[in-house]
Parts: sequence; structure tokens; C-alpha cells
Amino acid sequence: MNSSFDTPAPAFATVLALGILLLYLNSLPRLRSIRLYIAPRFAKRDVTDIERRDIASLHHDMRATPYQAKRTLAVLSEMFNLAELWGLRPDGSNPCLHVKRYREEPRERFLTQDEFARVGSVRDEIEREGSETRSAVAAIRLLMMTGCRRSEIQTLRWEHVDPEAGELHLPDTKTGARVVPLAPSAVAVQRFSPPCPAIRRIRGSSSARSPDHI
Repeated sequence: MNSSFDTPAPAFATVLALGILLLYLNSLPRLRSIRLYIAPRFAKRDVTDIERRDIASLHHDMRATPYQAKRTLAVLSEMFNLAELWGLRPDGSNPCLHVKRYREEPRERFLTQDEFARVGSVRDEIEREGSETRSAVAAIRLLMMTGCRRSEIQTLRWEHVDPEAGELHLPDTKTGARVVPLAPSAVAVQRFSPPCPAIRRIRGSSSARSPDHI
């Protein structure tokens, strides 16, 4: 593929470095894929020399961990899209195209009693130390009391809460709209929680939020 370029092809490490800076600096799962799987395999290769068979070979080698294989393939695809956008590869040459993803089995995982107790202990510790905002601590409490997904608590709005019925009415989840019953203690957490402009800190972001959010 190098023959279509007048200058020597850059190493794939260049795409890795720029991609990390632009897209993945705050994404630990993506950085993990890059550090453990992508960089060791491709960092020293010319970006134009990597072909579908190379990607398929890496994907095959990760067959024992289909979820990680799928994530790594997605990161690689984004990297090669960037390479095309920057003119480092011909348009439409993404070698991840047509590499068939492994089928994932549904995963369901619940905390054990010991794990739940440890989470509660850490939550109490950060509350005593004041190392996180009150709203972030309240978000952790709600996660523990409701079993909701993190994104559901992060995007929760007051209009979704029915304190009289003791329910959360979630309009848009992975499984569609659903109703989550609330224990009295969870209702109390919501009633006495401050407005939450920094609730996203539980995932490392300081983005401002609307007062309509809990």
C-alpha cells in the first residue's frame, strides 16, 4: 500500500499517540485495549502496511475473551478511521471492515455481601473525609439502594421521581422504559440530596448539569 504515497508511511504509533490525545485520554477501558493488545502488536508497523489479515489474527488470538476482543476491534477501527481522515491511509481502507465480531453471552453480575459491605465502607469514608461532593455520595447511595445502572442515576431528573408512590420512572434504558421501586431510605436520600451540578464526578467528569437533574 505504500506505493500510493510519495512520503514514507508513518508508524502506527503516530496514530496511537494522536488518537490517545484526541479521543481516549479519559477512557480507561480504551487505554487498556491500546496498552495491552494494540500497541504491542502494531506500534512498530507502518500504518499503511496493516491489513485485514493482521486484524483478524489479533482478533482470533483474543477469542477466549470475546468482550475484550470486541472492544479492541472497535478501538482499532476508530484508529484507522482517524488515519484515513488525516490522509495517512487511502479512503475506505480500514482493515477492520468485515472482521466478524465474536458473539457475546449476556453478562449478569451482582455484588457479593462482602463486596457490598466494602463499597459501603468506602462510601462512608469519603463522606467523612469530604473528599467527594455530597451529591456524588448520594449518587453512590442510590446505586447501592436501587440496583440501577450508573448512567441511569447520572441522568436522573426530578420529574422521574415519584416520592409518594416510592418509584423511579426511567424513560429510556437499555431495556426500554421501566419503573424502579424505591425503599423509604432511597426516597430519603433523594429528598435531602443537594442539587447535583457535579454528580458526574463519580466517573471522573466535571461537566456542569441542569438544576433539573438530581
